[in-house]
Amino acid sequence: MSAGKRKREESGAEKLPLKLDSSDSGAPVLVTFPGVYPSNPQQQFQLYKNTVSRRSNQVVIAGETERVEFVGQNFGEEGPKNLYCKYMVGVYDKKTNSVTFKEAPVCKMTRHVKALKHLQAQQSDNSQVMVALNALGEAFGSKRRKAQIRAVERNRVDVGNLQDAASYIKDNLEEHANSVPTQDDIKNETDADRPIPPYNLEATEAKDIYNYNDIISPAEVSVLPFTPLLKTEAEGERIKLLPFRNSAYIKERLSLAVQKKDRFRVKNLLYISYLMQFRNMRERQLNDPEAFAKMLNDPPSIIAEKLLERFTEVVPGPNGKPSYRITPKCQDKVTCYIMALALILDDFVAYPAVFAKDLSISQSKAVELFKNLGCRVDNISKAEQTALGLTASDIKRMKKVRLVAPLTFPEKKFRRSK
Repeated sequence: MSAGKRKREESGAEKLPLKLDSSDSGAPVLVTFPGVYPSNPQQQFQLYKNTVSRRSNQVVIAGETERVEFVGQNFGEEGPKNLYCKYMVGVYDKKTNSVTFKEAPVCKMTRHVKALKHLQAQQSDNSQVMVALNALGEAFGSKRRKAQIRAVERNRVDVGNLQDAASYIKDNLEEHANSVPTQDDIKNETDADRPIPPYNLEATEAKDIYNYNDIISPAEVSVLPFTPLLKTEAEGERIKLLPFRNSAYIKERLSLAVQKKDRFRVKNLLYISYLMQFRNMRERQLNDPEAFAKMLNDPPSIIAEKLLERFTEVVPGPNGKPSYRITPKCQDKVTCYIMALALILDDFVAYPAVFAKDLSISQSKAVELFKNLGCRVDNISKAEQTALGLTASDIKRMKKVRLVAPLTFPEKKFRRSK
């Protein structure tokens, strides 16, 4: 390595002389564009300085295109805020091999659309006219006129404040937009909230949609006191053994089931009777053990516990103790469990009018609950008309529903605001 090269390396970077330009030439200027930038990178701007000596540091810079005007300044309300330092621009001069620094004012640029300038002017003129009219009213108007002016002023909306709040509202809307539920989210939540037994959406046959043990547990089935029903021959005496004795649905099917010694059907008709009677119980009867047992013909304890657990809500009682209550939603849930069990017993076909009469609800309400279970309304065939002994007027009023797979639920209708 040569001695000259080693000397240059030891000396380090080359030192340049620095100069400070304090002349009043008015250039350069730094600008910020909070919104839209000029589309032309070669856009020309004109610099204006305040000629008053004590305000000589105040500058205005302006430029325009065919449609937009850009104006910026480094002072007043339209100027930049919270500047805690000064900005310098350095220029390197190759001839003198020196750097000259000059203080550069910072201007905040705003844009004005030329096509809207006349609208702003008109709005300003109207505002000035109103100010003048109000002044005349305050000076020479009647008491009533003065009261009107003051009322208008009190109720006037500050548009400036609204404009300031617009960006805040927009940011909040964007921030919470992701938390707004989609239609799929609403549908899934609605389906999960239906008062029906657990269901299988993947089922391809009606028999696989509802699991029998989800409607009545094996523990309940094992203790159902159905033997006296099978041993009692007189129909009237047999009906007296049921908790609910006014069901045409149960009476018709129970006689046939007893004749055939169909233990499965007898057990489930007895359980439906428990559900129908439980559905009509009042809060006082639910929370009085003696009244509860009497209403349900002294049921096995596991059945009583499951009914209270599955079909009631627990609320604070008058003495601070928990109290059982059957809300309208709970009542719909009991009804849906009755209907689901009936569908399993009757090959997934049902007649809503029968349940409407037994449960003292309208047929339209019964149809609605069957639809919530996933049933489809079908026409009654001629063979069914003959078997049921229906007249022409009965057919017009009576409906038939069928559980079909795959399971679909009625879509919730949303009213559009007018």
